[in-house]
Parts: sequence; C-alpha cells; structure tokens
Amino acid sequence: MAAREGGKKALAIEGYANALKQLPMIVAENAGLDASELITELRSEIVNGNKSAGLDVNTGAIGCMRSLGVMECMKVK
Repeated sequence: MAAREGGKKALAIEGYANALKQLPMIVAENAGLDASELITELRSEIVNGNKSAGLDVNTGAIGCMRSLGVMECMKVK
C-alpha cells in the first residue's frame, strides 16, 4: 500500500507496517522461543497464502489461529 502513496504518507505507512512486524518477534522472545526461526517460518507461511498462520506459544511452533480460537475483534476494524 505504501508504494501507491507518496511523500510523508508512504513513510508513515511503512513505519507502521514495520512496527506491526515486530509484535510476533517480541511475543516469541518473551515466551523463550527461538524468535528468529519462528518469524522466518511465519513470514513464509503468510507469503504462501496461509492468512490464518500465527505463533502458537504453547507448542513453540507456527499454528492455525482459527483452530486455536484467536480472532480479531470487529471493534478493531
């Protein structure tokens, strides 16, 4: 989306996107997991079209957030 915008708005979008990418890293590190490995796997899953992929901190692996009952609240949207 930032590529379609110009100027300061594009920088703001990129900065916000980069901040959101840090959240799974922080969660994995706080859970004592191998954050680098898990984030690499998670990005691969998402790029390959698995939109429900996420960190399952109980197993220390990538899991399906739908099957785990993790869903985004409609109020956020």
